[in-house]
Amino acid sequence: MSVQFETLGNASVMVFADGKPLLATDPWLTGTCYFGSWALDHPLSDQQIRNMTSAEYIWISHGHPDHLHDQSLGMLPAGKKVLLPDHYDKDIYNNLRDRGFEVTIMAYRAWHTLAPDVRVMCIDNINQDAILVIEAEGSLIIDLNDSPLCGEPGFLRGLIARHKPEQTWLLALCSVDADMFNFVDDAGKSLAGPPEERKPGAVWTVARTAARLGVGNFCCSSSQHIYVRADSIWANPYRIGWTDMRRYWSRPEVRLIEPFVTVDLRSGDFTRNHPAQISDESQISAATGDDDWTSAMTEAEWAKVDAFMRRFQLIKRYTLLTQESENPWDR
Repeated sequence: MSVQFETLGNASVMVFADGKPLLATDPWLTGTCYFGSWALDHPLSDQQIRNMTSAEYIWISHGHPDHLHDQSLGMLPAGKKVLLPDHYDKDIYNNLRDRGFEVTIMAYRAWHTLAPDVRVMCIDNINQDAILVIEAEGSLIIDLNDSPLCGEPGFLRGLIARHKPEQTWLLALCSVDADMFNFVDDAGKSLAGPPEERKPGAVWTVARTAARLGVGNFCCSSSQHIYVRADSIWANPYRIGWTDMRRYWSRPEVRLIEPFVTVDLRSGDFTRNHPAQISDESQISAATGDDDWTSAMTEAEWAKVDAFMRRFQLIKRYTLLTQESENPWDR
């Protein structure tokens, strides 16, 4: 069986088996997210969208809207097979099932066969994120998407060590622009500092992770979006692009591969699908979305918020079960 994978932008990855769409991850196919703030680096082609929507399986890592993208989910046909991590809550599972999808929660670190020579494993973690491991044609793909490593390096190194380095691939986020650093002083001047203060460390960190895990290839993924709202375009200079990755990549033993490629697992060769690496800035707007800051929440909406927040248990005062205690925490 011939297997290829394609990186489409943000965290969307497409896996083909014998030329047919088999698995799509975190489908963000069109439109924006985060209240109109984020857009895809460039629009997907009609063929790329058809491939994603016709994939036999969809895997969704976590509930952030650039991964669980509502508009894109609406483009999937009813009955689509959706694979989910075993997260703490079943909200995503219930929502997708109610939308008519065939939803399966993947057991922790258990292999799930998708095709005769393709199997996948899901590793959920305390960050409420998940890692997808794909094994096909003697190759191994570790799709970290946005997930930090929460105790998994030893296990992943063991899996990777069973394969030749040139047949191992890491896909992971390399980004600083989405971090919460939009701080200003009393005069409204940004305290974020110039982009070049933040970019090298982010790239070095990802390069060290790839080398630490022992993979032979790193493929840029999970970071390719652009800010298009008037009040978020300030973050665009902080985006880490292909030029930045090449400039700061610090591990020559790990082959660095650009975004937007199709990789053939049998040969290790890749095809550039967006060789210009130029973002579509025509999406940038002078508006700030459809927000109406004068709109007040209804009593029913407040009740829903209150009910949601009361589901979480706060830390309670601890009292020793003694008649008289000198512990100040008892007071």
